Amino acid sequence: MLIIVLLVELCYSNKTPTAIEPTTMVSILNTKVNDTFDISLQSQLTTGYMWVFKTILDNEESIVKIINESFQQDNPQVGNYPVDVIGGTETYTVTFIARKKGTIDLKYIYRRVWLKEGEGYEEIRIFHVNVD
Repeated sequence: MLIIVLLVELCYSNKTPTAIEPTTMVSILNTKVNDTFDISLQSQLTTGYMWVFKTILDNEESIVKIINESFQQDNPQVGNYPVDVIGGTETYTVTFIARKKGTIDLKYIYRRVWLKEGEGYEEIRIFHVNVD
């Protein structure tokens, strides 16, 4: 009987579930005009998580521009198992070129894209880029 009362209380409670606070990490990058730089982020695509780029870059006016994106499996061979192991890790690398002087914050959120922002586990990476 006690179990039923607890289940009913949980089902009809007015309390909203508490959101998981995202982990945020800020890095500072210094570069010069016309230099390239890489941002590398570890991911687990086979678990549904991916890095979502949240900074809007205006192609004509932006301080930096994306020139390449790539994925590289971190452990392509695990014993005799195939290279596409579920839950395996990859490194997502984005190459930028610094186009003009200034500062910009490049923001990435690691999340499951089918969930609304703030639902489930999230990591936030902000790269504060100074271009001289």
